[in-house]
Amino acid sequence: MNLREAERFLAALAEVRAAGGRAAVATVVRVHGSAYRREGARMLVRPDGTYECALSGGCLEPAVADGAARVISTGEPALVSYDLADDSIWSLNIGCSGAVDIRIERIDGPHQPRPVSAERIDRGLKGSAFFVLGCAKLFQKWADDFQKHPNQLPLFDPKVAGAAGGDPNIVYYHSYWQLAPDEALVIDARPPECDYWNFQLSNHWLESLDYRYWPIHLNKATAKYRPDGSVRIVVAHEDPGVPNWLQTAGHERGAMCWRWIRAKQHPQPQARVVKLAELRGGAPA
Repeated sequence: MNLREAERFLAALAEVRAAGGRAAVATVVRVHGSAYRREGARMLVRPDGTYECALSGGCLEPAVADGAARVISTGEPALVSYDLADDSIWSLNIGCSGAVDIRIERIDGPHQPRPVSAERIDRGLKGSAFFVLGCAKLFQKWADDFQKHPNQLPLFDPKVAGAAGGDPNIVYYHSYWQLAPDEALVIDARPPECDYWNFQLSNHWLESLDYRYWPIHLNKATAKYRPDGSVRIVVAHEDPGVPNWLQTAGHERGAMCWRWIRAKQHPQPQARVVKLAELRGGAPA
């Protein structure tokens, strides 16, 4: 949603809540193939069927409004899939051949918070503790696994990524980097046709290094490309004087990740360790 659309949506939502009425919020949660709107687009549907904002070029809104009427009536949220390629349903020839999943939820006027109780505080503290422990264990396990193939970028199992909440439109290459003071990691890739790609350095716990002060990531827009369309990224503790240098920000090791986002193909980035002096004498072929 752009800023103007977000302002319209929030204003309509505020009106519903201020009046103590009911409405439904429909959110695009997944897009398969070609569609007018991407994930995160929202519309608000009122009980009379009128709505604010849109989820398509005009074909989906009446159907979504019908589904929203049922959600407003029952209070039960719904996840609905719409196949835009099915001309027997839409017959609009709108140029979209994908499918979208839309979640519809009811909202009910001004929400007053539940009174605080000792039981709620106890549950919240326990839940927070288990969340912290679970995250630490998960990322420690991943870091341990990544260290089995240091300074390489193998494909990360899509099933594992999906189970952890990864976007199915993203292909991940996770691994671990470890460099001596006189070493550099050279990564070569030929970006395919895609919406976006990026590479970033992280610490052992998969937390991004501090991008505010050091160059620790590159993406489709910021990378410098070679004449053949390929890109070479160099990870080193010191500036080797070549394009696309990423700094280790004082770390000797850590995790790293390459992502292809909505890509036509998924070439594996090729990585190898070289001596820093080789780069300063001229980048290796």
